[in-house]
Amino acid sequence: MKIRNLILIIVVSTFLTGCATTQTSKCPAGYEWDEGYKVCKQMEEKALCPDDSMIDLKKAVEIGIDCVKVDRNNFDKVFAVLISIARKNPDINNGEIILNLIKAVAMDAPYIPERRAKMKWNRYFSPYMFVTVAYKYEKISNYCDKKNEIKRQIQEELKNKKTGLLDCMADQDNKAFIAEQYRQSEEIAVSLEKSIDAVCKACCEQRNRL
Repeated sequence: MKIRNLILIIVVSTFLTGCATTQTSKCPAGYEWDEGYKVCKQMEEKALCPDDSMIDLKKAVEIGIDCVKVDRNNFDKVFAVLISIARKNPDINNGEIILNLIKAVAMDAPYIPERRAKMKWNRYFSPYMFVTVAYKYEKISNYCDKKNEIKRQIQEELKNKKTGLLDCMADQDNKAFIAEQYRQSEEIAVSLEKSIDAVCKACCEQRNRL
């Protein structure tokens, strides 16, 4: 009798274990089994993002928009990938195509702060605006102790404009036009650095007279 009862217990235990295993493997669509809590949990949405292997910039922008909407922390990575794709096939319209990302995630919807997104685009594609000093130029006297760092940032932004203008937009039909835009960027950079030096020199002289 004891042996029979033992066999019965083993059979029932095995049957119940099998039932439990079957239930855990049948989570609803979009859910997965959490072994720790023994429940079905909603699967995390994974962002599909563009990568450097892509050729079609417009398609990459479309994917990039969805990627940023899933996780706003992807913005800088997506922007860098779009720049990389644009460099493979320079075209006068590439700047405007990439601008569609800015419009979708910052201007039409608040996934990214609009100012930050616009500054990112201007850093590469605006030949006349240097975002390095755009927000501090009027109070440049407050930054005289950091003027060398500001001038370094201006040169770094000039490199970004070279990438955005010459590498991404200078197609065969527009090389001369884009080259002229970049030349003007160089002139503006020199002018900004000279202005910073002049303002800081004037401030120092004024302080010495006090």
